[in-house]
This record gives sequence, C-alpha cells and structure tokens, in this order.
Amino acid sequence: LIGRHRKKKAARIQPTDEPEKLPEPLFVPYYVLNGKSIGYETMHGFLVALSADEAEMKTDEPLDAMTNIQLDIGEKLFAKVIETADGVSRIRFTARPEHFEAWLQIARLGL
Repeated sequence: LIGRHRKKKAARIQPTDEPEKLPEPLFVPYYVLNGKSIGYETMHGFLVALSADEAEMKTDEPLDAMTNIQLDIGEKLFAKVIETADGVSRIRFTARPEHFEAWLQIARLGL
C-alpha cells in the first residue's frame, strides 16, 4: 500500500537454554547503568548459573527488574535484570563482547 508504513515489532530475544549451575560461584564486578551512563560505584556479584543467553547472579544489593547492568569480564558484557528473588537476580545478556564464547566455556569449566 502506498503511503502506509507498518511498524515493525522488536523481536524478543528468547533464551536458547536454561542457565546451568556453575561448579563454583564466579566473582564478577558490575556497574548499574543509568540511561546511557555507567554508575560510578563498582558493585560485586557472583554468577552461580550461566548459559549463552542468561545467568543467575547473587548480589549483596538487591537489583530491580528491568535494571540495565554492565558486567566486567575483562571486556564489557551488558545485561538486563529479568527478575530477583532471595538475593539472586536472573539476568539476560543484551550485548556480548567479541570474546564472549571463549569466556563462557572457561567460566562453565570453573577455571
């Protein structure tokens, strides 16, 4: 139809697999994002389960659902908090760094 434009709906990223429990919790520093700005305070968490799309992270400070965070895994790994319960936040990765797959395999082995 001429002159009519359909709005494209953003595709929801569906996880391909459930996070697997790690052999040992993996320490990871992170920052809470405020819009496009990174928070000044370094926070600390432990990844306790991990997949290519999501992770479960224990934190001292509770994280609200829909909060954007940046994890420091030697490179910047961006994620969004999906839900939080009992001090564990489920996060979905939104932007992965170049060497993410290698880091993922090493993290799963507990090295």
